[in-house]
Amino acid sequence: MLEGKKQPGEIFEEINKEQIECTLEMCKTILVERGCDYGRDNFIIAAKIANIVGGYDEQRILPHDVANCLFGIKLARIGNLSQDKIRATPRGELVKDSVRDAVNYLLLSERERERERIRSLDSVGKAIKEK
Repeated sequence: MLEGKKQPGEIFEEINKEQIECTLEMCKTILVERGCDYGRDNFIIAAKIANIVGGYDEQRILPHDVANCLFGIKLARIGNLSQDKIRATPRGELVKDSVRDAVNYLLLSERERERERIRSLDSVGKAIKEK
């Protein structure tokens, strides 16, 4: 490596490190604030509602599916906002707000997946104790 000459990865890190850290910090703040609004079982309740609306007798839509669906909606919104040539700036949500929400929905999906795994293990443990 030549002295004083930066590699492409170093340039990317230098330019984007602060922006990435700021975005992740905002994601964390939003997640904590909205978590208080939504409550702990919001995705469980939403999954139950989706199963009823879908006419399913069993739980086919799981809480992590709800978070994944919301992530998909955010991606669609980001695409729409990014391609909107009619308006220079959105009237409502900004692209960066949708990106933050999308990141949080991915995190929530993973949280719900882990919670589902724990609930499943708890169910197995209870079934074994009952025998």
